[in-house]
Amino acid sequence: MGMSAHVQTLTDFLRQPKPILKKLAKEDVVLRRRGDVALRLSLDTRAAASSSGVEVAASLLADLVDVPQVPDSLANLLAARFPWMKFLTEDARQEFVHEFIDTVRACASVGNSAALDEVVHSWKSTAAVYSDPKLAADLKRSLPGTHTKISRP
Repeated sequence: MGMSAHVQTLTDFLRQPKPILKKLAKEDVVLRRRGDVALRLSLDTRAAASSSGVEVAASLLADLVDVPQVPDSLANLLAARFPWMKFLTEDARQEFVHEFIDTVRACASVGNSAALDEVVHSWKSTAAVYSDPKLAADLKRSLPGTHTKISRP
């Protein structure tokens, strides 16, 4: 869940909201819903401060990439965080690092990190393919009946 949060059920919140809303002064409140995604209540000031902090950190990270030796160090740090990078080729690892940094910068500028999750998931899927030589070979071969030439529009 990330930062500290008090967990309650949505039903408890609907029955007695005041005590739960008082908890918001100290921490976020996560409302669990049966059979659905949980909701997070947060003070706007807390969310804005968090977003601002992420944007500053992302900007610093992006600026550090221009410092000699930092890209290699960053690649090592990312490899420690994402062990599946071991299965990527050297070129793919470098491409992932650059795409990660570019996406962090872009996400910070709009205050939404969903695209970063997509980048990481996509590269992890690529690493999964590289980790299975049979799967990689299967994906590289032509599919039966796909040799039909199509004229260019």
